[in-house]
Amino acid sequence: MRGRTQSQAIFPLDIFQRLEEVFDRRRDIDRMIRLGHKLQDGVMMAFDQHSPVFIGFDWKGFDAKMEDVIGQLRSSNPYSVCPKCQGAGCDECGSRGWVNLEHWSRLLNAALPPPVEVA
Repeated sequence: MRGRTQSQAIFPLDIFQRLEEVFDRRRDIDRMIRLGHKLQDGVMMAFDQHSPVFIGFDWKGFDAKMEDVIGQLRSSNPYSVCPKCQGAGCDECGSRGWVNLEHWSRLLNAALPPPVEVA
C-alpha cells in the first residue's frame, strides 16, 4: 500500500484512523492522571487536618473520590489494540477496539500456562 506506514497497512483504514485518534490521546490522559495525583498529594500535604479552617472537611471522602477519578482515567487510557478483535470491536473490549493496561494484563495472565512447581 503506497503512502501508508507498516502499522497502517496492518489494519483496515477505517480501523486505523479510529485507533490512531484514540492512541494519540494517551499523553493527554497520562498528564491528567499525573495532575490528579499531584492535586491529591498537594491537598493532603498542604493542609493541616486539624486546622479549624478545615473543620468538617471529609479527608477520607476526598481521597476516595480522587482515587475514583484517577481510576476512571486509567480505565479510559488505551494500552493495546484488543488482541481478540484486532481493533474491529468485540465484547472483550466493549466494542472500543482497544484495552487498557489492567485489562491487557488480565488477558495476558489468562493466556499464560499455570506456573510449574520445581521440586
